[in-house]
Amino acid sequence: MGKILHSGDFKIEASALSAGGTNLEQLSDFAQDGVRLLLADSTNITREGHSLSEAEVSASLEKIFVKATGRIIITLFSSHIQRIQEVFDLAEKHKRAVVISGKSLANNIEIALNLGLIRLPERFYNAYLGVPQLPDNEVVFLVTGAQGEPLSALSRMTYGTHKQLKIHEGDLVIMSSRIIPGNTSAIIRMINAMYRLGAEVLYESVHAIHASGHAHKGELRDLICSVVPEYFIPMHGEFRHLVKHARLAHACGVGLEKIILLDDGEPFTLYEHGYILHEKIPCACTLVDGKGVGDVQSTVLRERKLLGDEGMVIVVCVFDAETGEILYGPKMLSKGFVLEEKSDVLEDAKCLVLDVFEEHKEAALLQIEDEIRFVLRRFFKRVLERDPMIVPVLSAV
Repeated sequence: MGKILHSGDFKIEASALSAGGTNLEQLSDFAQDGVRLLLADSTNITREGHSLSEAEVSASLEKIFVKATGRIIITLFSSHIQRIQEVFDLAEKHKRAVVISGKSLANNIEIALNLGLIRLPERFYNAYLGVPQLPDNEVVFLVTGAQGEPLSALSRMTYGTHKQLKIHEGDLVIMSSRIIPGNTSAIIRMINAMYRLGAEVLYESVHAIHASGHAHKGELRDLICSVVPEYFIPMHGEFRHLVKHARLAHACGVGLEKIILLDDGEPFTLYEHGYILHEKIPCACTLVDGKGVGDVQSTVLRERKLLGDEGMVIVVCVFDAETGEILYGPKMLSKGFVLEEKSDVLEDAKCLVLDVFEEHKEAALLQIEDEIRFVLRRFFKRVLERDPMIVPVLSAV
């Protein structure tokens, strides 16, 4: 069958800080007798050239440490052990103590320490166990919160809910990570809040303080040319990334008929003399809702959207089961719709509910509830151009 190579998340560096650089010659030797199929990461296909190296990031951080006169607060991916070590080394060099805050950060540092993958600075503290009293120019805080997570250390420091730490005037905050799509609003909101507190914030788009772990277009070209695969499947990215990566592979010599674009749930089988695409398998996101995983149905999501967009009106009424006479109500409770004490609309709606009871005295309870829903939805749609959820709460005594 031949060799199959999957790149995973990768980048090409001539010389890494903690080990030898990427050995493309060794990769070419591996592929010398042919690679049947290459599957490669497409995440940064739209970024030209080569990704920033860790050496460049370290040099950029060094300049920041030299100029900083107050506290330095750094947030990054807690799994990025090499970057954490760079911060430790710079702190030692510039005679600053390191204080960490964040459970995931503490856990990853402990694991890396047990595996011999990291060296702690001489002055190392966990904020959870207490923060030493040090001059601002003698401390570096390494904290979680690179993506603006509401319960992260940096977020709590910013919004005043952290028990030991808080952002104050003169702080220099370094966000040494890439903004993941979907987190932009939360991060920008947090950055603005930090500026309001008097801090200066540095982030990837304006300073060279983060190196992506995904290869740019030039590196992807180098990989394809080093491997020279017979078949090629672009992986990891939106469909537009896969298409652009496929075009790059064709430009590097892979035949169009041997480039396969797969979507989620599309099985593929490679044979000795070709391949087969099988019928697509249904797949979707698994939603996590509190402690429930995958148990939120589409009807529940639709109800939540309706509540969020239009609000809810609850109709409470108690009536005599024999005569149909109303003993209590109707009481209209509005949630996210209109203010009860400031609107005549709900008073008019009460009259409609009374009319329903008058016209359906002999009807079953469920039928009355359905009629109330229908009448009120039509009324609110006509009067306010709103369509709230109507919840009748009827009790017969």
